[in-house]
Amino acid sequence: TQMAVLAGISGTGKSQLPRQYAAGMGIGFLQMPVQPRWDSPQDLMGFYNYVEGRFRPTDMARALWAMDELNNPEDALQDRMLMILLDEMNLARVEYYFSDFLSRLESRPGPSEVNDAARRKDAEIELEIPTPDGKVPRLFPGYNLLFAGTMNEDESTQSLSDKVVDRANVIRFAAPRTIISGGARGQRPATEALKRKTWEKWASPRRSDSDRDAAQSKIEQMVDLMTALGRPFGH
Repeated sequence: TQMAVLAGISGTGKSQLPRQYAAGMGIGFLQMPVQPRWDSPQDLMGFYNYVEGRFRPTDMARALWAMDELNNPEDALQDRMLMILLDEMNLARVEYYFSDFLSRLESRPGPSEVNDAARRKDAEIELEIPTPDGKVPRLFPGYNLLFAGTMNEDESTQSLSDKVVDRANVIRFAAPRTIISGGARGQRPATEALKRKTWEKWASPRRSDSDRDAAQSKIEQMVDLMTALGRPFGH
């Protein structure tokens, strides 16, 4: 999916899990705390200040630029991975600030086609920066980026729309039945950055034809069941 959403009650480790996962895997990590006043994509990416005559990027925009090997080949980090966490993403209406970005992620061409500028055009984010030559700077959220979000489910937050839920892998965190204390054991291994090529090998497992046929059969059964319930789903 385009991102993972960790949902549940407060204090169950939703924010710590992505952080510890990134640290254990050797993946860069950026936490973006969502503010209740966010109501446009500018809150996520930044805006051009016409008084100062300069673009004021957010930490997320800086991170995307630092990881964009296609539009920033000279300065981008090569062969690295980064996880971006939108913390408490439903404090604001997600559709207002994140919907456009989520659509961009969904429009990305396959990993083998990202070098084709025409294919990735719809997925690129245009920064509202006036330039003398009229060429607007663009950012491509590539496959070296992982996106996660956390959401508390209480009276102070907004619910997620079907559009966001359908495009995310929602993992629910329930209250623990027992409180277990633990501590670190053994020696901490040396810190080492995970190479993107290694990640791609893990993220693209090869399946046999029999596995695909079995999965296709189960999906078709689910389609029939959900259609009968009046809740069909698409591709």
